[in-house]
Amino acid sequence: MKKILSISAVLVLAAGFVGCEEGLEGFRNPGEGISNFEQDGAGSSPYFPYELGKEWNYLGVYTYTTDYPEGFPGEDTTWTDTTTSITEVIGETQLTGSNPLAVWEIRTISYMKDMEPQVYYSWVHIDGDSVYSFDDISDSEPDMVSPSNPKLGDQWEHIYEVDDTTTDTIHYEVVEEGVEANGYDNCIEIKITQDMPEEVETFEQYQYMAKETGMVLATYDMLTRFELSPGEEIVFTMEGEYKLLPSSGIKE
Repeated sequence: MKKILSISAVLVLAAGFVGCEEGLEGFRNPGEGISNFEQDGAGSSPYFPYELGKEWNYLGVYTYTTDYPEGFPGEDTTWTDTTTSITEVIGETQLTGSNPLAVWEIRTISYMKDMEPQVYYSWVHIDGDSVYSFDDISDSEPDMVSPSNPKLGDQWEHIYEVDDTTTDTIHYEVVEEGVEANGYDNCIEIKITQDMPEEVETFEQYQYMAKETGMVLATYDMLTRFELSPGEEIVFTMEGEYKLLPSSGIKE
């Protein structure tokens, strides 16, 4: 159970960077004029300050607690997992699908204790009001369209494939501006929600972004109940944060 919960936290975070089928009013929607962008390069914006060699280093700390009912053959437990990751703009290239769009190639390497490093790639084009994210370099249409300069009240979605027959949706909404987070002033606060199994009673996830930096903090809070019998249940809780470390920046 410990490993499943840890992996879930990482995957939920990773999903926040890719995938979505439609954007807000004012954004270009997938398939709408995607070959007629205003610029030739991959682009940049205050919240997505991409350039070759830009690097972000993150530390994730997650605390899990298991509470058993009285008389259950097991003791209540608490443990903490940590993960580190490096996200880097490794190049500017072109999509290989039917729209040879200029994109940034973004690589994230995630390190967790007792597990092999996990490597994720995405490809991003920034143009005008929109950020277009692609899961695969061979894609012709974006998997997510999000605002390049998010403002209070902005909402967007990420619809992704769970398996061959199932999709899931992650919802994003800017709920506050001018927030201090992880030592950065004037951040935007983004609430992230998605459907959860019925055993998950609460799951709160927030992401904080700062201009000229990008994402500086993500927080998580989850409570899950498993009923053993009427009046008896096991309760799992998870609290965590995933924060930008001050060493990130342009490589020398």
